[in-house]
Amino acid sequence: MIEAVIFDMDGVIIDSEPDYKQIEMDMYDEMGLAMSEEDAVKSMGRVTVDWWRELKERFGFEESAEELAEYENKLYLDFLFSDEKQKTMMEGVDTFLKTLKDKGYRIAIASSSTVPAINRVLELFNLEEAFDVRVSGDHVAVGKPAPDIFLRAAELLNVDPEKCMVIEDSGSGILAAKRAGMQCTAYLSGPEGQIDYRLADYQISDFGRFFETVTVMN
Repeated sequence: MIEAVIFDMDGVIIDSEPDYKQIEMDMYDEMGLAMSEEDAVKSMGRVTVDWWRELKERFGFEESAEELAEYENKLYLDFLFSDEKQKTMMEGVDTFLKTLKDKGYRIAIASSSTVPAINRVLELFNLEEAFDVRVSGDHVAVGKPAPDIFLRAAELLNVDPEKCMVIEDSGSGILAAKRAGMQCTAYLSGPEGQIDYRLADYQISDFGRFFETVTVMN
């Protein structure tokens, strides 16, 4: 029986993946890195420094992965605090969170984003009280697609992994959830046809139809 629901953030709580992608593409252009749309999709859900380490091995650029990750994280935080750029909550997620709470589920957020970014998103959408636990990529040694972040969330929730349902939009996040021994619902917010959702147990594109689709929680 499912006792807890663990949410990814970017692309699940906030419609931020296009903005994240643009930040990265601008950085690639500045550095003269030839990157494809497929590369951009591969970075989704990853801890920033892990992704830049992978790119450093591939391209051998001078800058350290840590420096580039810090810079990218700063740009994303600037976006979140900017008054000029629109920040949009995924439709229906606030009502869905309230429904889960009313049904007695424990709720966590487990995001590869930094702690300040998570806190800012929850503040923006008045969701600070919606989550029992917050886990960031900052809190684990290895990020998604390793299972560590979800296992840490389950530990803090005091719920066995097999009793957790993860909601994810990225291939790396879905793989991390399955490696953690959890069930996973793919939230279809990413580029159509570019993300492999087949590992997920369920797929939704509307939080209002979650319980209709995810029958294990009925």
